[in-house]
Amino acid sequence: MSMRGFRHFLLAASSAVALAAPALAAGQSAPAPATSARQEAAGAVTRSAVQPRPKLVIAISVDQFSGNLFEAWRGRFTGGLKRLGNQGITYANGYQTHGATETCPGHSTLLTGRHPSNTGIIANGWYDIASGRDVYCMEDTAMRPAHDVQADASEGRSARNLRVSTVGDWLKAQSPKSRVVAVSGKDRGALNMGGHKADASFWFASGYGFTTSVPAGQSGDAALKPLADFNRSLQASWQASPPMWTYADEQCSALEDYWQFGEKTWRSQVPPVSWQTGSREDVLKSQYAVSPLLDAATLDAARVLIEHYKLGQGEATDLLAVSLSATDLVGHRYGTAGPEMCDQMVRLDRELGAFLDDLEKLGVPVMVVVSADHGGIDFPERLAKQGYPTAGRLAPRPWLEEVNARLRQQLRLDWNPLTTTDDGTDINQIYVVDRAGKRPAAAVRERGLKAAVPLINGRTDVAAAYSLETLLETKVDRAKPVDELTLQERFALSTDKERSGDITVAFGPYQQYKVPRPDRTLTGHGTVWNYDRRVPILFWWPGITPQERPLPVPTVDIAPTLAHVLGIQPDPTLDGQCRDLADFGNGACPAPKW
Repeated sequence: MSMRGFRHFLLAASSAVALAAPALAAGQSAPAPATSARQEAAGAVTRSAVQPRPKLVIAISVDQFSGNLFEAWRGRFTGGLKRLGNQGITYANGYQTHGATETCPGHSTLLTGRHPSNTGIIANGWYDIASGRDVYCMEDTAMRPAHDVQADASEGRSARNLRVSTVGDWLKAQSPKSRVVAVSGKDRGALNMGGHKADASFWFASGYGFTTSVPAGQSGDAALKPLADFNRSLQASWQASPPMWTYADEQCSALEDYWQFGEKTWRSQVPPVSWQTGSREDVLKSQYAVSPLLDAATLDAARVLIEHYKLGQGEATDLLAVSLSATDLVGHRYGTAGPEMCDQMVRLDRELGAFLDDLEKLGVPVMVVVSADHGGIDFPERLAKQGYPTAGRLAPRPWLEEVNARLRQQLRLDWNPLTTTDDGTDINQIYVVDRAGKRPAAAVRERGLKAAVPLINGRTDVAAAYSLETLLETKVDRAKPVDELTLQERFALSTDKERSGDITVAFGPYQQYKVPRPDRTLTGHGTVWNYDRRVPILFWWPGITPQERPLPVPTVDIAPTLAHVLGIQPDPTLDGQCRDLADFGNGACPAPKW
């Protein structure tokens, strides 16, 4: 059964989103007159008609949906992304302002209005120098996966490490009847966007469906109930017809090619070779989630959650956060310029189009905002073929071993004074440690920093390296355009006193420090460069007057903008500012307090 056929079966079985309601709520104003080109460029607002406040806000993050990817495909979109990008308020030059462009910190900015330096989510993980172990950004050892409550404690997840509140938290505090729900392919997408007070947050577990976490010792049945029937239907569909990734548009096949990685020759194609050679169990365990099928399932789950919680149908405004993870997973494994990403863009566009159609048919005022947690680029071998001669790879472990060897000799040490997370592979955050791999004495740390920072800065493969103290002392001019921040300023917005490394490193542009493993991973992100920072920010609702706003804006502006639209009070201290969208009866955005 096709995914679209499965959706129709699932929606009928689950009595999901009603399709017969009118597109606009009774009494909704007609669209306002179009703005002039000058008004559009300035981001001015036409106030000839008051828009009804949304009863349902849908906040969507498309993981690794870079500004470059959006612009490359914008003219070819025909579905939801065309509607969002051409018929809404479009900031094509949105920015994740900070330098550590990973999934967890990027998601932490979208609905908080705060930079990672304040959210505390400075990376997907960090090294706890007190205990000498890696910490995952969403880990919570007091929690367990709801679908397997006997699982290891390290698999528990929550938003505990997120130090600030979200739009959903503000909404729940001021409107107790409001419902806040999140769903994602990744736990760090759902939890960062859902926040601390969400009614429910779900994420995908390979081979199972969508799960959540519950306190240790608590049954997961109640927490899983909203998606229990959905999960059973999903599992039944896998058994009835093994999943297979095929082209939605055969034109993508023109991008198929062979690539050489060391001694291995790999063919870029759909279906990927691993889908054709692996067993059903292997496909479900390690392939399914790295395909467009994951986003389709996530949006199906979102439909079921809308129906289960009657989102948008109650007295108060509700919020649904959706993080679509497949673009990131496909990008990592197959690159961003091959047939795999081509098919991902085609399918994402179509799936979002069908989802927007269903939202319009709810018959209530809906607002959708779409952005991304970070950008990304293609694998360096293809970039080099396209004329980027500086594109290349660093071998992370040998790099760190070489630096440590130089420091051991210089400082006359019998241990490696530098370490990183992920067993030496995440080399942009470096920690100075003692012989036991923990926090050293202050004098030892100072001596190590004094030697290590200039040594690293002197390497030809490094653009810049900064000490923790330097970044903590850096003051960022908030009035400065976000695309003009220095490397130091970008890193400062990612730096936390307790969690960040003692040394933060920026490698040269187009350099990858991911070891290529065909059919596993070919490229990454996480750099300070604009190709990893620039993302679209798109606002849309039925009846909107389209506007193109080309000047750069940060993702931290999304949360205060939504707070203004909804008439709720955000946190008193924010890094972002409100952007006028239309007249929702609240007047113009207040001036930023900073």
